[in-house]
Amino acid sequence: MAANISGPLVERRTSGSTGIPLVVYVSPRTRDAWMAASLRTQRWWGLDVGVRQLKLVNPHGKYRGTLLKQYWLMNNAEYSVFELDEAALEQLYRQVVRSRCEVLSGYPSALTYFAQHVAGRGPRSELRLKAILTTAEMLYPDHRELLRQVFGCPVINEYGSSECGYLAGECPSGNLHVAAENALIEFEKGAPSDGDDSGGELVVTDLNNFAMPLIRYRIGDLGAPGQECPCGRSLPVIRLRVGRTEDLVTLPDGRKVDGAVFGVAIEELTRQGVAVKQFRAIQHAPDYIEVLIATADAEHQALRGLGDQIQKLLGARMTVVIKPVDQIPVEPTGKLRRFISRIGHDAEHGGH
Repeated sequence: MAANISGPLVERRTSGSTGIPLVVYVSPRTRDAWMAASLRTQRWWGLDVGVRQLKLVNPHGKYRGTLLKQYWLMNNAEYSVFELDEAALEQLYRQVVRSRCEVLSGYPSALTYFAQHVAGRGPRSELRLKAILTTAEMLYPDHRELLRQVFGCPVINEYGSSECGYLAGECPSGNLHVAAENALIEFEKGAPSDGDDSGGELVVTDLNNFAMPLIRYRIGDLGAPGQECPCGRSLPVIRLRVGRTEDLVTLPDGRKVDGAVFGVAIEELTRQGVAVKQFRAIQHAPDYIEVLIATADAEHQALRGLGDQIQKLLGARMTVVIKPVDQIPVEPTGKLRRFISRIGHDAEHGGH
């Protein structure tokens, strides 16, 4: 931490999804810069300061005073993502209606659970949403489409992290623009980049946090620089890759592939009539993967062939076990990742 910084600092904790939790301290000025960049993105979509917004978040570490300031000054309220059973989702629905909420924001996985609940209720005439704002997780195409269909409004994606704050936001043309005033983003070669040799692992330098600056910090995500955006905005464009560096599937021969392969298999499963609420693939060893499927169609014929289909994508040496469940549990951070690799962590020497 810088020795010449005085005054109150805000503690920011990472989720530790890479296995290395990190505590970063930022000044209120730094936090304000991140907030300003986020508000700029929202104004691109006609959402001005003070729009009624309900955030589905991990409430850990929030002081009551902070929550009250958000509510009274910004018109923002929060709802815990740890409460996502049917009763809690119905309570959330009533809260959205009662508060005349205009924007819903939060993790894509939590928002998707809520969208599925709303779709199951029938007509959504009571909702008057102007936008859905997603952040802190990868926004998959099927998530975006479901949210757009159920809520009938634009889905706006933001990119950032606990330690680096707000990094990029989506414009109406569909591109992510980097908040260049706040951060410099570089691309480190060596990570898989969908055949595009201009991309790689993202390396971030914080330009505003003088209290505890992060310089060429490996944030753990994959991406590539984008082309000039037709929207006319001069901020740099970034293209994110599906998955993080620690969320790459390790094959028995040591090669790595993107965890998006599971989404391909699940998409085919839904085309065959299986209603999949959520799924999670967990790699316990280089040759063993367990796939949890939250579905009411556990006896569907198509589900029986899912393991073989995934095995074809990953190779015959990979054992794939399918496990239907009622619901996928959220992680301690409140997130719901689709792929988790336990290789190198608690299952380093484990088998199956």
